[in-house]
Amino acid sequence: MQTICIDIEFCGELPHHTYIWELAGVILSPPERRGEVFQSCVQMPFPVKQWKGYPKVDKEFLRNQGARPLSHVLRDFFHWAGPSVLVSHGSFRSDKLVLETACKRAGIRPRVWFVDS
Repeated sequence: MQTICIDIEFCGELPHHTYIWELAGVILSPPERRGEVFQSCVQMPFPVKQWKGYPKVDKEFLRNQGARPLSHVLRDFFHWAGPSVLVSHGSFRSDKLVLETACKRAGIRPRVWFVDS
């Protein structure tokens, strides 16, 4: 089982009206995979609520970043991650909720556990 530090960028309102626009992770363990990185931008519907003080995300930005459909990004991420412990700052306030909502939308049931840093 891997331990992975994740970062999720999203727009919208918690808990169920959120849309991931970037999913990234770096493997912390096991040692032979330490440092491996996953990063992908995600297509999301517009318009969606965006917060002041954060980068504005639009279709052109996501297209320039090579954004892919949510189901493709999640499938690739969880294939890369395998059964994992996902670590993030504020995990139980946002990242866990956002990722679980996205997985439900995509019909994906990953074998992951969450830890808050």
